[in-house]
Amino acid sequence: MAGILVAIATVIGYFFLPIVPRADRVWFSIVLGTILLAAFAWLGIAELIEIRREQVQIRMSTSDLNGRFSETSRELERLLTDTRQDRHSGALYKGEIRNVSLRAATLHTLIDGLVHAVPSNRRTDLLHRIGVTVGATWSQDLLDEFRRYEGSNWAAVAHDTKGIMRRWAEYDASAGMGRFDFDELDDTGCGAVVLENSCLSRLPSTWPLDHFMAGYIEGTLRALLESDVSVNLVDPSTEVRPSSRFIVVSAAAPTAPVASP
Repeated sequence: MAGILVAIATVIGYFFLPIVPRADRVWFSIVLGTILLAAFAWLGIAELIEIRREQVQIRMSTSDLNGRFSETSRELERLLTDTRQDRHSGALYKGEIRNVSLRAATLHTLIDGLVHAVPSNRRTDLLHRIGVTVGATWSQDLLDEFRRYEGSNWAAVAHDTKGIMRRWAEYDASAGMGRFDFDELDDTGCGAVVLENSCLSRLPSTWPLDHFMAGYIEGTLRALLESDVSVNLVDPSTEVRPSSRFIVVSAAAPTAPVASP
């Protein structure tokens, strides 16, 4: 637009200035210059208004998008961290999943006492199988929560393996089970899992209780990722330790036997 105005001014000056009487050329130039200045000013204001309009539209669009993301984040935050207690009925919920709050030592003593009553050659398998069952059943509750919070967006979120793993880790960490690290897992769920500060390895035990956690990881991964995997505890120990490591492989792949303590 500015180029067109300059071209018009050039044409006017070229064709009309010579025929204007010499005495009037100064006034003619002043009038022409004033008109051009007004045109440029109008053009600048118009462009500024258009730029501001676009900025406002972008800001409104971004605000709307952030609003939706913030709302989703708030809902997920409530699912992952908030609890609801009904002291009259004695129920406690995380999201819509009923939980129970126990001392870690109570849970440890309960499981260790039951394992102690089982022949030693069956303990690892028993702990693992119970863990698989727990993982398979609880993960269905978690998936129901995810679907409820995500709504129509679930179809896209369901393929975000890393995102699902992070939410699982946050949920269990907020329940005091320990902190899962899934960074070494691929999209099929294979690789390695680290559990920091496991609630089952904070006290000495009769048997390595994190065999239960191996089963729990296996059952949960199978349900969340629909992946047929097998999980083994690395270097089982009955002693207190800050972290436990688990190897996750395809169930079809041969696995090395897990050493007994």
